[in-house]
Amino acid sequence: GHFMAGGDLVYFAGTLNLPEEERYQKGLAAIGLVHESIALIRALPKPVLASAQGAVAGFGVSLLSACDLAIVADNLKLTSAYCQMGLSPDGGFTYFLPRIMGEKRAKAVTLLNDVYSAEQALALGLVNEVVSVADLPEATIQLARRLVQAPAHAVAQSKGLLNASLGRRLDEQLSAEQQSFAGCMLTSDFATRV
Repeated sequence: GHFMAGGDLVYFAGTLNLPEEERYQKGLAAIGLVHESIALIRALPKPVLASAQGAVAGFGVSLLSACDLAIVADNLKLTSAYCQMGLSPDGGFTYFLPRIMGEKRAKAVTLLNDVYSAEQALALGLVNEVVSVADLPEATIQLARRLVQAPAHAVAQSKGLLNASLGRRLDEQLSAEQQSFAGCMLTSDFATRV
């Protein structure tokens, strides 16, 4: 019934009696694990589709943002929760949010800890589609089918180009697009579809 309510507070509470250096190392290790999952989502040549309902907080927002597409139920409630817990964001939260919604909106979401509805998340650009809770499973399957029907090589190339675009100058991106386009012309999918 919920996508992700954020970090494991019981785990974090268990670190409070540790010496500071040990608590710091535990924090590094825990966040290192979740960061591996974000890196894998972004590196995967196939599109990753998030299907979410209910609570989305903390790392759940990062996870939702890292996915290539997101379809959510109308009962979604999204919040940063980090600053409220005395923490700064993780999971690429500060990387994805400014790129998705702009710096000012990202700062408001991060610093104010407001709760956003599914429609507000859609307006902010955090999700692609809002459906009823009852329709979420079928709508997710339909969206996944659309992705599967597209030529895999072209989809992988397109995802890679989009992921890399914000770290490149225009001339670098144009060169990457040129090389990718010409490479796609060598695939059987291209020949069949033309």
